[in-house]
Amino acid sequence: MKVYGYFTEGYSSPYPVKATNYPSLSAAMADLKEHWNISQWGEPLPVGHIYLGEADGDEETLGYPDFPDYRLKVGRRGGFVCRRLGS
Repeated sequence: MKVYGYFTEGYSSPYPVKATNYPSLSAAMADLKEHWNISQWGEPLPVGHIYLGEADGDEETLGYPDFPDYRLKVGRRGGFVCRRLGS
Protein backbone atom coordinates (compact mmCIF):
# COMPACT_ATOMS: atom_id res chain seq x y z
CA MET A 1 0.00 0.00 0.00
CA LYS A 2 1.55 3.29 -1.09
CA VAL A 3 1.22 6.24 1.24
CA TYR A 4 2.44 9.83 1.38
CA GLY A 5 2.75 12.45 4.05
CA TYR A 6 4.92 14.79 6.02
CA PHE A 7 6.37 15.19 9.49
CA THR A 8 5.97 18.21 11.73
CA GLU A 9 7.26 19.15 15.16
CA GLY A 10 4.04 18.88 17.14
CA TYR A 11 0.46 19.30 15.91
CA SER A 12 0.36 23.03 15.18
CA SER A 13 2.94 23.25 12.37
CA PRO A 14 1.79 24.44 8.93
CA TYR A 15 1.52 22.11 5.95
CA PRO A 16 4.77 21.78 4.00
CA VAL A 17 4.99 22.52 0.28
CA LYS A 18 5.96 18.99 -0.74
CA ALA A 19 4.93 15.62 0.62
CA THR A 20 7.10 12.51 0.77
CA ASN A 21 5.99 9.28 -0.95
CA TYR A 22 6.54 6.01 0.90
CA PRO A 23 6.10 2.45 -0.41
CA SER A 24 4.40 1.38 2.85
CA LEU A 25 3.42 2.43 6.36
CA SER A 26 6.49 0.63 7.72
CA ALA A 27 8.72 2.83 5.52
CA ALA A 28 6.95 5.93 6.86
CA MET A 29 7.45 4.60 10.40
CA ALA A 30 11.18 4.16 9.71
CA ASP A 31 11.31 7.81 8.59
CA LEU A 32 9.58 8.84 11.84
CA LYS A 33 12.28 6.99 13.79
CA GLU A 34 14.92 8.91 11.84
CA HIS A 35 13.19 12.24 12.64
CA TRP A 36 13.00 11.19 16.31
CA ASN A 37 16.74 10.46 16.43
CA ILE A 38 17.49 13.89 14.96
CA SER A 39 15.09 15.88 17.19
CA GLN A 40 15.21 14.08 20.53
CA TRP A 41 17.48 16.63 22.24
CA GLY A 42 15.12 19.33 23.48
CA GLU A 43 13.04 19.63 20.31
CA PRO A 44 9.28 19.00 20.12
CA LEU A 45 8.39 15.43 19.17
CA PRO A 46 7.83 14.77 15.47
CA VAL A 47 4.33 13.83 14.30
CA GLY A 48 3.62 12.26 10.92
CA HIS A 49 0.47 12.94 8.93
CA ILE A 50 0.03 10.08 6.45
CA TYR A 51 -2.44 9.78 3.56
CA LEU A 52 -3.28 6.75 1.43
CA GLY A 53 -2.13 6.82 -2.21
CA GLU A 54 0.59 8.90 -3.87
CA ALA A 55 1.25 12.63 -3.61
CA ASP A 56 0.38 14.76 -6.64
CA GLY A 57 3.72 16.55 -6.35
CA ASP A 58 2.32 20.07 -6.15
CA GLU A 59 0.83 20.31 -2.68
CA GLU A 60 1.49 24.06 -2.56
CA THR A 61 -1.17 24.54 -5.27
CA LEU A 62 -3.39 21.49 -4.78
CA GLY A 63 -3.18 21.26 -0.99
CA TYR A 64 -3.64 18.17 1.18
CA PRO A 65 -6.84 16.29 2.02
CA ASP A 66 -8.64 17.74 5.03
CA PHE A 67 -7.84 14.88 7.40
CA PRO A 68 -4.94 12.38 7.38
CA ASP A 69 -5.65 8.65 7.19
CA TYR A 70 -2.93 7.82 9.75
CA ARG A 71 -1.03 9.67 12.43
CA LEU A 72 2.45 8.48 13.35
CA LYS A 73 4.01 9.76 16.54
CA VAL A 74 6.26 9.02 19.48
CA GLY A 75 4.16 7.76 22.39
CA ARG A 76 4.32 8.79 26.04
CA ARG A 77 6.72 5.99 26.92
CA GLY A 78 9.03 6.55 23.95
CA GLY A 79 7.55 3.93 21.62
CA PHE A 80 6.34 4.64 18.10
CA VAL A 81 2.59 4.71 17.52
CA CYS A 82 0.70 4.36 14.24
CA ARG A 83 -2.98 5.27 14.64
CA ARG A 84 -5.66 5.06 11.94
CA LEU A 85 -7.89 8.14 12.02
CA GLY A 86 -11.45 8.63 10.86
CA SER A 87 -13.86 5.85 10.03
